[in-house]
Amino acid sequence: MTASGGPYLRAADPLPLESGEFNKLHGFYDRLATGRLATTRCTGCGRVDWPPRGFCPACTSDAYEWVDLPSEGRVHGFTVQETGIPAGYPRPLVFGMVEVTGLRILAPLLGLPADEVRIGMAVRVRALPVAKDPQGQARWLLAFAPVSSAGMTERADPASRGSGARPGLAAAGEVAPGGRPLRVLVAKPGLDGHDRGAKVVVHALRDAGLEVIYSGLKRGPDEIVAEAVQEDVDVIGLSVLSGAHLTLAQKLLERLQAARAADIGVVVGGTIPAKDAEALRALGIRAVFPMGTPLPEIVAYFRGFARGGEDV
Repeated sequence: MTASGGPYLRAADPLPLESGEFNKLHGFYDRLATGRLATTRCTGCGRVDWPPRGFCPACTSDAYEWVDLPSEGRVHGFTVQETGIPAGYPRPLVFGMVEVTGLRILAPLLGLPADEVRIGMAVRVRALPVAKDPQGQARWLLAFAPVSSAGMTERADPASRGSGARPGLAAAGEVAPGGRPLRVLVAKPGLDGHDRGAKVVVHALRDAGLEVIYSGLKRGPDEIVAEAVQEDVDVIGLSVLSGAHLTLAQKLLERLQAARAADIGVVVGGTIPAKDAEALRALGIRAVFPMGTPLPEIVAYFRGFARGGEDV
């Protein structure tokens, strides 16, 4: 983006479409314009939240104060957007989940190629000037950029590129039989355009110490298999809300067989009727997680998978 301003990017806005005239939290943008990353702290119980809140979900108080957060954090996870990117932003566009003093903040990662972003790398707040948001208000958007050291941008060790090594994993994570952390690809196949639930699962598995790659939306079976083989994953998790789970699962299993990668386990989650769950298992799907499956149950399955547990 240019320093003179760029297009509005809703995904980079923690308070989307909310103007200063109607929202008392608009002070976030005033602080961001000066390079300060700020959020709210409840004056009743002391809880600090992200994004900024006008009430406390813990004690229900609506009394709060602004507190500044550190300007630097670490990349906890990231995803790459390849389509639907407004003009003026890099392509592909990387969104990172950045951990700052225990809070996890989703924002664009700028300043280096997507293939050089690494879990655990240090990043610093960057404020993006936006000419106008959809309501005609001047706006600043939050992003992060790599921390520079001795005038050079932090980048991955060149010796690790292409080696399959992926740094920043939890030491206590579940490990696959080969001794490395269990590696999972969460994929959204077909025309399904809703991925909030899939991203919740991704973060839950990462918090449990597993290594998780998210494919992005609207991936075909061939794309998913190619990524699974390239990333050397142990399990593919399909998230399907479109009702096409049987067709998509069968195609994916066929593509895995053709790619000589049938040893990769496949699980399916989403809007899965009970009768279809049995049909999916008959196809060779290792586990089925219908809508509403508790996250601890999903995490427990993957931990059991890492230990050679039974299918569910």
